[in-house]
Amino acid sequence: MIISASRRTDICAFHTEWFINRLNAGSVLVRNPVCRNVVTRVPLMRDVVDHIVFITKDPSPMLPHLHRIDEDYSVSFQITITPYGKDIEPNVPGIGDVIESLKDVSKIIGPDRTMWRFDPILFTGSKYSQGYVLDMFDDMCQQLKGHISGCTFSFLDYYRKLDDSLGDRGVVECDDKVHFVNRLSSVAKSHGIPLSSCCEDLSGMDPYVKDVACIDPVSMRSWNVPYAIPSTPVRKGCKCVKVVDIGDYDTCSHDCIYCYANSTSIRERSMKTYDPDSELLCGWPTDGDVVSDMPVSKQARLF
Repeated sequence: MIISASRRTDICAFHTEWFINRLNAGSVLVRNPVCRNVVTRVPLMRDVVDHIVFITKDPSPMLPHLHRIDEDYSVSFQITITPYGKDIEPNVPGIGDVIESLKDVSKIIGPDRTMWRFDPILFTGSKYSQGYVLDMFDDMCQQLKGHISGCTFSFLDYYRKLDDSLGDRGVVECDDKVHFVNRLSSVAKSHGIPLSSCCEDLSGMDPYVKDVACIDPVSMRSWNVPYAIPSTPVRKGCKCVKVVDIGDYDTCSHDCIYCYANSTSIRERSMKTYDPDSELLCGWPTDGDVVSDMPVSKQARLF
């Protein structure tokens, strides 16, 4: 079983103490994102978990625990570093701080298990022009080369629920994706950083861009991690292997204006209760919950 921690929230940044407690306990309760009273107990024992993928904008709170986790589990990190300021990502640490944290992660688990996410790519009419984004990408490549296995990128998906948050920010779509991807590819290639696109196959725009899943079978095989292919993708275009996500939506406090994982207001999210000793990431189990155990059989190997 491969654990995702997490596509639904930033566990490293905001819920590290809870996560460590759940590892120590050997299991975690996860609410169904749609049917909220349906709860699954997911085992986290070392003999059941084949791999943990950490997906984060701020790995620093997890760093004090990472040596121990890396000794007990197979792990990898996907760390998002983008060129935006507090107007776009209000509570994300500064770019330089996250770059240093990524380097610390890479020293512990190795560059081959450390992926840089440069997504989503968005533009505004002035501050975040295409030229600015490319210049920042070049600077980040210079700092990150040698510390990462590669970079995956995507353009902003304009979900309808983002209309309010994006409406007055001057965010515009890329007027010539082929030209921009060519320039992005040229920068990555000059630094020797493999480049892939996430969920949107952009490999036809430039031969240097690979159509590779973020959590891909090739990496799993190289790390000797058993994996399966999901019956349905997580989202359109996703080619990742099957994972079990232990996060919960509406529990991230980065408050990025483009976030798809938060659908409630900042005020509503601030009223939620987090107990690091709870089996659930947010709140506690109730009498109305229907709790079932996830089977603990080992994942079949696909090679």
